[in-house]
Amino acid sequence: MNIKTRILLSVIVLQIIGFSALLLNYNKRASASVLNFNRTQVSATLTATVHQLDAIAAQMERTAAGLARGGEHFQEVHHRRDTGRLRSELKRLLLRTFSSFPAAEGGGIWYEPATLDHHEDRIAPFVYRDQGQLTFTWERESGHYDYHNQPWYRLAIPADWPRNEHRPQTFYWSRPYTDSHNQQTVMTVAVPMYDEKQKLLGVATVNWNAGKMLQPLEGLQISPGTRVALYDPLSARFLTAETISPLSLLNNPGQSFSREHQTASGDYLFAARTQTGLIIAALVPRQELATLVSGFLAGNMGVNIAIAVVFIAVMALVLTILFRPFEQILQRLRDAVLLNSQSDRLTFNPIRYDDSNEFSPIVDTFNTLVDQIARYTDRLSRTNTLLYAEQRRAEELNSTLEQKVSERTHELAEKNQELNESLRMLKLTQQQLVNLEKHAALGDIVAGLAHEINTPLGISVTAVSALEEQLRDLEEQFRSHKLTRQSFDEYTELTREGVSIAADNLRRAADLIARFKQVAVDQASEQKRDFELCDYLNSILTSLRPGYKYRPVKVELNCEQRVIISSYPGALAQIITNLITNSLTHGFPPDRDDRDHPGNITLTVTEEGQKVCIIYRDDGAGMSEDTRNHLFDPFFTTRAQHGGSGLGTYIIQDLVCHQLQGTLEVSSSPGAGCEFIIRLPRRLRPADNN
Repeated sequence: MNIKTRILLSVIVLQIIGFSALLLNYNKRASASVLNFNRTQVSATLTATVHQLDAIAAQMERTAAGLARGGEHFQEVHHRRDTGRLRSELKRLLLRTFSSFPAAEGGGIWYEPATLDHHEDRIAPFVYRDQGQLTFTWERESGHYDYHNQPWYRLAIPADWPRNEHRPQTFYWSRPYTDSHNQQTVMTVAVPMYDEKQKLLGVATVNWNAGKMLQPLEGLQISPGTRVALYDPLSARFLTAETISPLSLLNNPGQSFSREHQTASGDYLFAARTQTGLIIAALVPRQELATLVSGFLAGNMGVNIAIAVVFIAVMALVLTILFRPFEQILQRLRDAVLLNSQSDRLTFNPIRYDDSNEFSPIVDTFNTLVDQIARYTDRLSRTNTLLYAEQRRAEELNSTLEQKVSERTHELAEKNQELNESLRMLKLTQQQLVNLEKHAALGDIVAGLAHEINTPLGISVTAVSALEEQLRDLEEQFRSHKLTRQSFDEYTELTREGVSIAADNLRRAADLIARFKQVAVDQASEQKRDFELCDYLNSILTSLRPGYKYRPVKVELNCEQRVIISSYPGALAQIITNLITNSLTHGFPPDRDDRDHPGNITLTVTEEGQKVCIIYRDDGAGMSEDTRNHLFDPFFTTRAQHGGSGLGTYIIQDLVCHQLQGTLEVSSSPGAGCEFIIRLPRRLRPADNN
């Protein structure tokens, strides 16, 4: 590929990258703008719907207020007209009012007992719509309905409210309920009625059918997956078949008129509270909004790509025209260099170029180079003649050099054999030192365990000796016929305490011996087996406890789950032993023990799929960066003058990474303690078990 093609391709690639970046930036900004526009449209539609419902609610309140004024008027003139005529006028009032107000489901005027007529406790004219037809009824005056105890009536006039006091509100909206007549969900707005002395006469009501409330919600169906719901937060009830969760987003739509939320799944929830206290909610899936945005951007993508293709084609044409002089000069350069096929020699001829432009210096330089090549060719011919003579001399020297090389090779083979033997002995010595270090750690555990077991065994011996003494006293009293019930009871009580003390301490010693036995056998045998990790770590810590029992260091194991692994428990015991020994020696040096500020060592076991993670931490002195970099080098120690062998951490890394097939990470800084993270497989790979 020539340079012209490379430049042309580079320019085209850069143009494609630039256009791609511009398109990505445009798509990102346009996507955000279109998404925000769609969300704004949803909010605007929701606001318009709320306004529409509030307008209907306000009209119902005005209608109820008009009915209340009519009911008050009929009470004022009842003494001038008989009850039958008043009932007829009440019927005409209700039919006339609701025939011109089709949005209302019905309503009525409900009087307090003996208010309109002293002989009648219930006067309740009521109209309702049945299959679109307006129907009047007096049936709700019956005691079976008992309108005085209906929730909407008690909301406007509570039973304990003084009848000679004015109510604090003009309108009272009930919660949605099921009408007993037509089994439809309705809401009732109630307006209290008063006489000329401001004494309560009853209430006037207008019913709003929930089905008609839902008609304005149809405009909120923004996308096929949009879920629209009408929710009553006080009764926690949905008036629509659709429900939206979580309810916490609907129970508190905020102080503002409407509010936008985003659910945990990323969908958009638009909610607004109406004048009646109901909440209109629309849940729009984020994916569908994104689909709308993608559809908008797809229409512009083709135009943008076409513009990019045209621009790239124009640039390619311009570059082709610009590179045409380069092609001419390159062709003359090719014609100036000739190859003789018989002698394989190149012949350089000067170039004739009469134009005066930017290529003239190149042509002059090439012609100068041709002259220099001719001179250098003559010099090279003479030099080759000298080289042939020197080559003949070198061949003569090589004949004697082969014998010397053979002798040197034999000497090197002998030295190499000696070095291999020295290396083998060095590795053997290193392995012996490592084994000695392992058994030295086991010996320290044995010494500490012997001291730890001595305490419970001594207590047990003391308890048994006391029992022997008490038994002799009891035997003497029995033989001398001086044994009393009280003496026998005291003996049995003391015997029970002594046996309990001896048994507890013997079990404690047996547990210590059993745990040490398992750890010691595992370290000595180095056999692979299945074991419970947390219990085994507890056994290791129990075996190591004598080493830190009397020092201000607290060792804690955090392992709540039961973890079964198949590995080498002896290697794991050696790792934990070396870690705790290093912490007690380096992290908490004995000469710096401070019982007011004890040290802490924690082991935490977690599960990570097919692996287990053991996190070992101490809050001791920590390590410098230089020490951490050489931590796993064999024979590296910071306490060489105090008996340190420098093999502890080397053994840890060797066991974790090779025998246990795990990984090891370490982090530390001066004064911040150390942390070792050991990750081990639950089961070793078969290839490494052989």
